[in-house]
Amino acid sequence: MEYTKKSLSELWLLLKNKQKEFGIDKLNLKEREILQLIIYLQDQKGSVELEKIYRKNPFPRASFFRYLKKLKEDRYIFIDSCPKDSRKSLVSVSSLLNNSDY
Repeated sequence: MEYTKKSLSELWLLLKNKQKEFGIDKLNLKEREILQLIIYLQDQKGSVELEKIYRKNPFPRASFFRYLKKLKEDRYIFIDSCPKDSRKSLVSVSSLLNNSDY
């Protein structure tokens, strides 16, 4: 049991250090969760459809878009129109986070 507690503590410390290293320690927990979801869902080209993120997120619509706006304003993500269908939006993560082992 003691080994598990210590291992969890070490993992938590590693996570906090990595978040600080990439500058995402300034985000609140919900903003980090949205950012993590975007990183997880992005394709080989480094982008994901906004609709796909919205369907998978656990937050109400208004909250989701408020968090997304904050991430965009702080330049953690970029939102562009899809070249194939201009009605769709593609979300990509900043290159500072994309080029990491994160």
